[in-house]
Amino acid sequence: MSLHYQILQTKIELEEFFPQWLELEKSIASYPSFNALLLVNWWKRYCSFQHPRFGKSQKLAVVTAHRDGALVACLPLEILFRKRKFLTVRELVFLSAPFNGMQMDIFQKGLNLEEIRKMVLFALRSTKADILDLTYLPEDSAILDAFPSDIFLHSAYLIIGLGRTYEEVRSSVYTKNLRHILNKFQRRIRECWPQIIGEVTEDREEIRKLGTQIRKVSTSKLLSGMHSIYTDEVIGEEYLNNILNRTSPYCALIRNGEELIAYNMGFVDGKTVYALDAAYDRTFPDAQIIGLGMLAYDEVVKNFASRQLELNMGHGIDNYKFRFTKDYRKTYRLILSGNRILSRLIYRHSAMRIKKNSAAFETQLKKNLNRSE
Repeated sequence: MSLHYQILQTKIELEEFFPQWLELEKSIASYPSFNALLLVNWWKRYCSFQHPRFGKSQKLAVVTAHRDGALVACLPLEILFRKRKFLTVRELVFLSAPFNGMQMDIFQKGLNLEEIRKMVLFALRSTKADILDLTYLPEDSAILDAFPSDIFLHSAYLIIGLGRTYEEVRSSVYTKNLRHILNKFQRRIRECWPQIIGEVTEDREEIRKLGTQIRKVSTSKLLSGMHSIYTDEVIGEEYLNNILNRTSPYCALIRNGEELIAYNMGFVDGKTVYALDAAYDRTFPDAQIIGLGMLAYDEVVKNFASRQLELNMGHGIDNYKFRFTKDYRKTYRLILSGNRILSRLIYRHSAMRIKKNSAAFETQLKKNLNRSE
């Protein structure tokens, strides 16, 4: 039987569709940062939000597919309206993509590759978007096989297998270089900063009370020319609440007395610990000499080492992460052009830039793997 495609574009339509989406989700594997409840609640709050970096407005574009009246697929998308010089570009992206940094994918049960391909193209045609840009697609996404010639490497995240003692993880997974560095950090702390302590809390309310200190530490990244999601107070508060409202949030804390000087925050979902947000205070005198960020990650490993879990260190291939582990997973990006002549010109420019970035990322990934020892 052929599929019947439909596109939902209003909050009311989304709310009415929500029970069907939940039922579909129960029968498939979904991602903790990309599930029906999270996405619907997110859209209710931010459907009219004007994001300072990712577009002046957005429009809902959730595509559904039914077979014999039963829901078999959902592709949750939104349209961003981005200003590029004198143009307003309509970009079709995953719902919540401007705020998300984890795996995102189609919700589907039993679709073949041609049906998935038709569903994605239906979304592009129906919305009259200039560009379709789907990011953070996991390695096992069927979308990769449906569009093999339009896929680019996008990012990667590193994995630490736990389920043993901390000493076993440290000796068999950490590099020799990292073990030496951590010992050096600890000596420096004993000699110069004996009041520095590290711990992990899994108490939601305790973490919530630390919100102001977390924001202060994170925004110090601006001193290093980096971005902090807490720079915007509204977005920062929602991001923090998104983590704290999970089933099992955690926060690794590095304190100098009562002052928070580094943290590593995330949540446990199923068999995975997701490290989502980490920072150290750039204003602390010995911040890099005693490796505050690395110490916070080490506290996470200590806390969860004996549980039958794996630690997802989050997207990004910072060199220090490869000292903790060499095991990584790649994520990918699909980019397609709309039908207008202008859309094709925009696509050509975007595809060239993305292809260049993808090649540079692959090169940096290999360098960091070799350099980490």
